[in-house]
Amino acid sequence: MRAIQAQEFGGPEVLKPVELAPPEPAAGTAVVAVHAADVLGLDVAIRRGAAAELFGVVPPYVPGDGVAGTVVAAGDGVDRRWIGRRVVSTTGARGACAERVAVPAEDLVAVPDGLDLTAAAALVHDGRTALALIEAAAVRPGERVLVVPAGSGLGLVLVQLARLAGGTVIAAARGAEQLAAATAAGATRVVDAASSDWTDQLGGPVDVVLDGVGGATGRAAFEAVASGGRHLGYSGEPGPDPDEARRRGVTPFGTEVVHLGSSGATRGLTERVLDEAAAGRIRPVIGPVFPLEGAAEAHAAFERGGLVGRALIAVEATAGLIGLVERFGQGFAAADAELLTGLWAADEDDLVHVAGERAHPLRTRAEIARYYREALGPVSSVDTAEVTDLSVEAAGDRGRAFFRFRFAGREAPGDERFDVDVRITAIARRRDDRWGLVHYHESSPGPV
Repeated sequence: MRAIQAQEFGGPEVLKPVELAPPEPAAGTAVVAVHAADVLGLDVAIRRGAAAELFGVVPPYVPGDGVAGTVVAAGDGVDRRWIGRRVVSTTGARGACAERVAVPAEDLVAVPDGLDLTAAAALVHDGRTALALIEAAAVRPGERVLVVPAGSGLGLVLVQLARLAGGTVIAAARGAEQLAAATAAGATRVVDAASSDWTDQLGGPVDVVLDGVGGATGRAAFEAVASGGRHLGYSGEPGPDPDEARRRGVTPFGTEVVHLGSSGATRGLTERVLDEAAAGRIRPVIGPVFPLEGAAEAHAAFERGGLVGRALIAVEATAGLIGLVERFGQGFAAADAELLTGLWAADEDDLVHVAGERAHPLRTRAEIARYYREALGPVSSVDTAEVTDLSVEAAGDRGRAFFRFRFAGREAPGDERFDVDVRITAIARRRDDRWGLVHYHESSPGPV
C-alpha cells in the first residue's frame, strides 16, 4: 500500500512516500481504508522529535493520528457489521498517512448519513475538542466569549458552538482571510491579534476566554476576563497565575479539559459533534487539502502558519471503491449473503447482476439477496478467497473496478474441493461517499 514514512526526526523533508505491506486485523481491531487524514500540531511535534518519547514513537514510522474512511476488515471479536461502514477514528499518534490503518474497534465512530468523509476528517480532533471546551466553559446565553485563535479549524468550530450556546462571540485571528472566516462562522466582532492593541478592540471585558495560543497572547486574553469569568487555556503553555485568578474571581481551566481519558468519553463527544454537522448546525472549515505524496508540504504549510481551517491529507479518492471490492471478497469467504447484498446500491438505481453465461438481470436488492442466499446456501466452507489484478477507475460519482477473484472450498464435508477463478467487472455509484454496486458481471459461473 502507499504510505508516508519518516525515516528519522527532523524537518518536513524527512517525510517520504513508501510502499508498505497493508495491515491485517488483529483480534479486537478493524482495518480502515483511509479517505483523508487531518494535520495537527501534534504530528509536527512528533516529527521534530519533541513529543516522540511521550507517545512512544520511534523512526521509521507512519505519521498522523486522525482518519476518516471505510472499514474493510474486522479481526476476531469485532462485530462484522462494521465492515462497509464509514467511520472516523484516531490511530494512536501514528499510522494515519497510509491507504490502510488498523485501529482498535472501540475507537471507531460511525459517520452519520448526510456528512461526507472529508468534513468528518476535519472534525476527528477539532469537533470533540471544541465540544469539550464549550461544555467545560458552560457558556450561558448573552455571555461574551473570546476565541483565540479563531481562524484555525478548531477555533472556527469553537466560534460556531459558542454561538449555538447563546454566546456573543469575539474572534481574535491574524490576517484578512482568518478574520473573514471567523465572521462567516458567526463571530459578532473580529479583531486582528497581530496588532499591539488588539485587546483594546474587544469592546469591554469578556465572560469566557478560549485560549489556544498561550504566551503573551494568552496573558493578554486573561487580562480581558471579567470578575466571575472563566479562562480555558488549551495550548499546553503555562496558564494564568492561580493566586491572581483567585484574587480576580476568575476560574482557570487547563489542558485537563481536552485530555478526555477514556475512549467512551471521546466517542460520545465525537458522535455528538458529527451529528451536529450532519444536521447542518455546524460546518467544519476545510483548509488546504494535500495529496498523500504531498505530506511534507502539508507539514511545511502548517509550520508556516496562517492557514484558515483544518489542513487535510487526501489519502485515496478511490479508497471506498477499493473497499467495496475487498468486502465483496470477504462476503464470499464467509458465505455471507447479507454482507454481499449490502454492497448494492438502492433499489431506485438501475441494478444489473450477470453471472457468467447465465445472463439474468436482477433489478432489486431483494432479488439480489435471494440470488446470493440460493447460491451460497449449499456452501459450508470457503477456505480461500482472494482478489488479484485489481484496477479501479473513478470520476465524480461513478467508478469501475476490474479484478480476478478466486475462491475455493467444499460445498459439504467430504465433497471434492471446488476451485473457481473468475474475472469480474463491477460498476459502482457513489452517494454521500458511500459506493454501491449497480452492475456486476462475472466471466464464468460460480461454484453452485
